[in-house]
Amino acid sequence: MGAIMMELISTDDHYILHQLVQCEHALWICRHTGTFSVHASWDLAQESNPECLGATWGLVGKLKIHPQMEDQLVVIRECERILDLPDASLTTNYPVVQG
Repeated sequence: MGAIMMELISTDDHYILHQLVQCEHALWICRHTGTFSVHASWDLAQESNPECLGATWGLVGKLKIHPQMEDQLVVIRECERILDLPDASLTTNYPVVQG
C-alpha cells in the first residue's frame, strides 16, 4: 500500500488537507490558533475564498524556525518509491519538504 495524495486547500480561516480519493473527512488546521480538527469533507462548501495550493503527499506538522517568527505548516510536496521490503512495507524518499 502506497502513500495517498492529498489536496492542500487554503481559506481565510483554515488550511484543509483532503484526500484525492473518495473520503468523507478532511484535516483542518486553523490559521489563527494552529489547532488541528477533523471535519466532514462537505464542510468545505461553507468556507470563504477556498484556493487549492496544490497536491501534497503528507503533513509533517508545524515548525517554529525562530522564536520571533510564526509557526510554519510543513508539507511533503514530492515523494518517490525507493524500496519494497520483504514484509510488504514500503520505504519512501521525500526529496521535497516545503514549509
